[in-house]
Amino acid sequence: MSGSSPAECLVCRKHRGAVTLLGGVIYEDDLIYLPRPTLG
Repeated sequence: MSGSSPAECLVCRKHRGAVTLLGGVIYEDDLIYLPRPTLG
Protein backbone atom coordinates (compact mmCIF):
# COMPACT_ATOMS: atom_id res chain seq x y z
CA MET A 1 0.00 0.00 0.00
CA SER A 2 1.72 3.14 -1.09
CA GLY A 3 1.56 5.93 1.44
CA SER A 4 -1.24 4.49 3.58
CA SER A 5 -0.73 4.01 7.27
CA PRO A 6 -2.56 1.08 8.91
CA ALA A 7 -4.98 3.53 10.54
CA GLU A 8 -6.04 4.85 7.11
CA CYS A 9 -6.13 1.54 5.22
CA LEU A 10 -9.69 0.63 4.14
CA VAL A 11 -9.07 -3.09 4.59
CA CYS A 12 -7.63 -2.54 8.10
CA ARG A 13 -10.62 -0.37 9.07
CA LYS A 14 -13.03 -2.99 7.67
CA HIS A 15 -11.41 -5.77 9.72
CA ARG A 16 -11.58 -3.62 12.88
CA GLY A 17 -15.29 -3.05 12.19
CA ALA A 18 -14.77 0.69 11.84
CA VAL A 19 -16.42 0.87 8.42
CA THR A 20 -19.37 -0.87 6.79
CA LEU A 21 -19.15 -1.36 3.05
CA LEU A 22 -22.40 -1.07 1.11
CA GLY A 23 -23.66 -3.68 -1.31
CA GLY A 24 -23.03 -6.81 0.68
CA VAL A 25 -20.40 -9.48 0.29
CA ILE A 26 -20.05 -12.01 -2.52
CA TYR A 27 -17.25 -13.96 -0.79
CA GLU A 28 -15.13 -13.51 2.34
CA ASP A 29 -12.54 -15.58 4.16
CA ASP A 30 -9.35 -14.84 6.12
CA LEU A 31 -7.51 -13.62 3.02
CA ILE A 32 -10.14 -12.48 0.51
CA TYR A 33 -12.97 -9.96 0.72
CA LEU A 34 -15.03 -9.63 -2.46
CA PRO A 35 -17.72 -6.96 -2.09
CA ARG A 36 -20.80 -6.69 -4.27
CA PRO A 37 -20.45 -3.54 -6.39
CA THR A 38 -22.85 -0.69 -5.75
CA LEU A 39 -24.24 1.48 -8.49
CA GLY A 40 -25.03 5.08 -7.91
